[in-house]
Amino acid sequence: MDLAIGSGMIAGLAAKKIVESRNFSNTEVYYEMLKDSFVLKHLELAYNRFELINSPLTLSTYPEILCNVLSDMFTVEENRNTLINDFIYRLKEKGIPLSQTVRDLWKAIK
Repeated sequence: MDLAIGSGMIAGLAAKKIVESRNFSNTEVYYEMLKDSFVLKHLELAYNRFELINSPLTLSTYPEILCNVLSDMFTVEENRNTLINDFIYRLKEKGIPLSQTVRDLWKAIK
């Protein structure tokens, strides 16, 4: 939604510039302003990560695992795993190789 709001604000500013310049065919102003803003940068990042963002792992499985690990962190038990061991256990429970998770993390940060 922030991208829609940002591009709308830029469209308004671009329209103002075009009207002030009285060069109504210069619609390139809008695109240039978009390139200079966060909007196109963020759209490019999202586009390059579209497959990862829409993956069932990203949308449901990883958040579920994270919630379980954090819940375990705040549960008082005599025997406690480290967070990383708990995370790896939860991955194995779901049948997700650690290598897959590392690849997904790498895709997300590059």
